[in-house]
Amino acid sequence: MTWLLILLLAGIAAGVTYLALARRRGARPATVAATTPAAKRTFGKQLVLPVPERACPAARALAGRCYPHGHEPALPLPDCSAASCACRLVAMEERRSGAERRSGKERREEVRFEDRKDRRSGKDRRSGDYYDWHFTP
Repeated sequence: MTWLLILLLAGIAAGVTYLALARRRGARPATVAATTPAAKRTFGKQLVLPVPERACPAARALAGRCYPHGHEPALPLPDCSAASCACRLVAMEERRSGAERRSGKERREEVRFEDRKDRRSGKDRRSGDYYDWHFTP
């Protein structure tokens, strides 16, 4: 009976120690990790003018343009004449679903000519033979 009591107390002590270490490390329960949304994929940035009427001519010329990552202009623009620039670069979300649109059928087999009759006449259409080498089997 005492062995059973000692075994039960050891199990409780191990469980309490595990919970204390998990709490100290900042581990979150699995349900929280499963419910956090995935980060949205972006493919570039777009220059947006909050109030186009107050924007400088340099920003109006580039308004709405899309730039891939790493190629967007620095704000404020070099030719900006506004006292305080209100232009923003907004991330553009990926609109593609990521699903394959292919039919899954291998089409290369349809255009192969190995099994078909050789349609070449054997007569060369070039006006002259400009090669200095000849292949002879």
